[in-house]
Amino acid sequence: MLLYETYRLTTEIQLFDEEARQGVVCIPAFLISRRLAKLLVEDLPVPLIFSLIFYFMTGFRADGPQFLTFFAVILLEQYIAVCFATTCVAISRHFAGASLVANLAYTLQSVACGYFIQSNTIPIYVRWTKWTAYVVRVHRIEG
Repeated sequence: MLLYETYRLTTEIQLFDEEARQGVVCIPAFLISRRLAKLLVEDLPVPLIFSLIFYFMTGFRADGPQFLTFFAVILLEQYIAVCFATTCVAISRHFAGASLVANLAYTLQSVACGYFIQSNTIPIYVRWTKWTAYVVRVHRIEG
């Protein structure tokens, strides 16, 4: 989601820059209208489909409130990825630079949160980086 949103935003930011130069649109209006336009097409259905497939395929409890909590976390992660992509595009207006920033940050977050190595084996002076990661490592809890 992060790179896809980064790519799309780099294609749309050129139009925004031109309209902002002409005084037609402001930053909050651009960002809010983008999300509202994608709300029913993308922002809700994509995390819902992912949640339905992943939640029941992994054998989590078939409990309504548990599923809604899981879905809420996945939805929140998507919006964080969108905000992070916006930050990457704000750093570099071109896809090459923005994707470089996004990939670097995502790789550091993936390492820090325990995808590749256990967080308790990371040296103590960089262990705090696990709290900067927006990605969630899912643990299956028997209950």
